[in-house]
Amino acid sequence: VLDYDMTFKPAEQEALYEPNAFRSSDHDPVIAGLFLSATAAEILALYDAFAATGELLGEGKKPDRESARFRKFLGRAASLESAGNLADACDQMGVALKHVDGAGSPPDWIAGTAATDMASAISRYIDASCP
Repeated sequence: VLDYDMTFKPAEQEALYEPNAFRSSDHDPVIAGLFLSATAAEILALYDAFAATGELLGEGKKPDRESARFRKFLGRAASLESAGNLADACDQMGVALKHVDGAGSPPDWIAGTAATDMASAISRYIDASCP
């Protein structure tokens, strides 16, 4: 058996060694990307963590109301997902994304230093989980 480690190999095997590209790669390299997504419940927990540290805050004239409204959409998405209703969970996440994406229209309900992270987490969820 040929191995990269030539320790304790017989002379016949050592003779097969060549210091070139064929020795360094005995297979076709493959680049694989992982697209990891959180569940709706994990995104809700992420929101709660960011809100608790002040990294996400309600926006507008009534920030507490806007924050509660945003959380309600995330909570509904988590409940719908756990009940197996992925299509409606995706709809709820879509609404939430529109209110944290920084696009201006519709107005964001949430702002703060973690707003981009929250929007990215929701966007990954939609890309990975929604039809």
